[in-house]
Formats: sequence, structure tokens, C-alpha cells
Amino acid sequence: MIEIEMREVVDAGCCQDDAGRWYAAARMKSGEVCVSQRSFDTEDEVMEFLKHWTDTLTKPSALLPAPVAARKPPHGAPCNRCGVCCMVTLCELGQHLFKRAASPGPCPALVRDEAGDYGCDVVNNPQAYTQSVNVATYALRMAARTLIYAGNGCDARINGEPVNHAYHARCDAEDKKPAVIERRRRALKLWGMSGGSDDGLQRGGEADRSQA
Repeated sequence: MIEIEMREVVDAGCCQDDAGRWYAAARMKSGEVCVSQRSFDTEDEVMEFLKHWTDTLTKPSALLPAPVAARKPPHGAPCNRCGVCCMVTLCELGQHLFKRAASPGPCPALVRDEAGDYGCDVVNNPQAYTQSVNVATYALRMAARTLIYAGNGCDARINGEPVNHAYHARCDAEDKKPAVIERRRRALKLWGMSGGSDDGLQRGGEADRSQA
């Protein structure tokens, strides 16, 4: 078994970009600084968000089978469906659906196919996780893929794995595109999550992509 190290938040606050949008920021014990992918209109909204967000950054130790940990691709590399990220923590969609904190994992929706690859059952069978009978299965599936960042590459880092800064830069640039912000807003709304209202545009998840 491989033990996944804990990451600890030592300080947290808020910051503002040139456009006047507010973001949450946290400094880790390692010296790494994490900035939320979600933006806010006011500083008060950020402070309320911080009450829960820092919990998603601080990861307790977790034990994984050595072959599973060894299969994880490098940070920023294409996803190979190793399942490590969902074994250790729950994404924002998982937290919403299962009414659980981000850690500890595994996520109840983590499933394994006959080939040994892992996947998200919310994406596979979205109607089983919602009472929105009037929403098409395809729409729910695509919204779930948006919220779990399917196809964006490996955003998990374990045991001191180096940060792929070029990957972060690409993700940040993508997240700032109006079409991406709108697609995420609609996805949040379909799944009944905070940030999905017509008057509140937010980008990114509750946990920074640099999380373990």
C-alpha cells in the first residue's frame, strides 16, 4: 500500500484581479499558493466560501494499492482513468450529491469497468442521481462532465509530485473564456448547485486544480 501525504493550509484570504473579480487564496505548508477557480462579486462572498474551501485543500492521509498509485499519470498528462483522484477525494459534484466533505474518499460514484479502468457513474448513469426527470440524460451527462473537468488532464498530485505550471496556465486561460464560464454556469444550474443561478456567474470548482 502507498500512503498519500497530507497537505496543510497555513493561511487563507482573498485577492482581486484587474477586472475586479474576487478569488479565494490559500498558502500551503509546502509554500505553494492555491487560488480558487471560482470568482466572486464581493469580498464577503469569498470569506463565506473560505469556510469550506480550505477543507478541500487539506487532505488527510490515504492508503492506495501500490499498483494503483503507480499507474497515475504525471500532473497535467492525459487522464488514463487510474481512479486515484476519486479514491482520495470527492469533487464538488460528488460533495453535492452525497452530502459529504471532500475527504476522505473514495467517491461513492467511482466505478470500475471490466478492463480495470475507473469512471464516474454520475456521468454514466446521471438519471440515477437526480430527481430532475424533465432534464434529458444527455444534458445531465454533459453537465457532469463539465463539472468534473473530464478531458482536461490529470489534476491530481501526490506525495510531492512537481506542479505542471504550463498545465495550470492552459487551464486558467481556458477557464476565463466566456463560453466556458457560461457552460459551467449552466452545468451547475442543471445539477442544482450553488453558482448556477442566472445572476451569479462563477468559474471553476471549489478546489483548486493544484490539489492532491
